[in-house]
Amino acid sequence: MDTLPALKWFKPQGKFVQKMTLGFVFGCLGHVVCAQETGFSIRGETPVLARGGGGSWDSAYLDPGIVVFHEDDFHMLYVAIPRWPHPLAIGYAKSSDGYMWERQSDQPVLSHEQTGALSATSVIASSVLVAEDGTWMLYFTSVAEGEVFYGQVARATAPGPLGPWSVDAEPVLAPGPENAWDGQSVGDASVVQNDDGYVMYYTGFGNFQNGAFSEKRANIGMATSVDGLTWTKFDDPDTTDSSFGLSDPVFTVSADETGWDTFRVVDPNVQKTPDGWLMAYRGATFNSPMSIGLAASQDGVNWQRVSDKPELTPKDTGKAKIFYMTLLSRPEQDYLYLELGNDSSTDAYLAARPRLTD
Repeated sequence: MDTLPALKWFKPQGKFVQKMTLGFVFGCLGHVVCAQETGFSIRGETPVLARGGGGSWDSAYLDPGIVVFHEDDFHMLYVAIPRWPHPLAIGYAKSSDGYMWERQSDQPVLSHEQTGALSATSVIASSVLVAEDGTWMLYFTSVAEGEVFYGQVARATAPGPLGPWSVDAEPVLAPGPENAWDGQSVGDASVVQNDDGYVMYYTGFGNFQNGAFSEKRANIGMATSVDGLTWTKFDDPDTTDSSFGLSDPVFTVSADETGWDTFRVVDPNVQKTPDGWLMAYRGATFNSPMSIGLAASQDGVNWQRVSDKPELTPKDTGKAKIFYMTLLSRPEQDYLYLELGNDSSTDAYLAARPRLTD
């Protein structure tokens, strides 16, 4: 697994930066933005990993889950089900080039039935790290009772991607207090390792009062850990809103009323590149389908949108809807694996862009 450069953390002064002008972003963030002017484009008209055949456990909806590069191969822990509703489970596929994938098992490698004391109703893979001793560490959303895709963030370990996976008895990240910005549920953990430990970006859901109405909103938070087990949520002491009493999001819905991501921002996928931190995320307005946006950061705390417009919309993909995704940054290009389709079925596709250098 590629070694990630060290990151020296610091607390920003005042509230985190929600948005900056594109011109400043180009000037301050270097190649992570400037060198990627070609943008992401869908590679090929067919899925890189299609849903399984009739009767298989992954025959209806297939989410690429998480993709990592380790020991000269690409590894995908994908999420799938045979029909809806049905508990989501995790499978494993492998590729030598990131384009052609082969399933490594005809059964899930981790299901909700294997989560023990967590009592998950579904499991959704979102991040994988490989330790120096070869242990695979999987961070996944342990879906709570009454929820569909969110709940708590949990961890499992295994000697390899095929398992057997051992699930920790307790979640590693739970929702905040009832009135907090992440007080309802959390998930979509994206974990990055550095010399100081680990950093996690996650989706948090909480109620937002809009006049006389209470709306369920989603923003993106951050937590840090020394050992990958005990996590401390980011907290800006200068915020005074009661919903930010114990923690703060580091990336929020757009404050621009004409923006495309004014209602929810979810599914952070973060990579540490030689040029800085890069985040792909999904966002939407109250009545629009999900699109994908990009944000960049020099410190991992203060994030700026790369553009006022989304990077990929359903129209760009040629499919009805964009569901989950996972981002992998390699020296030659950025890989963005997407769950595309409609309400009846989905498959995993690849969008990519070259990483240009001087």
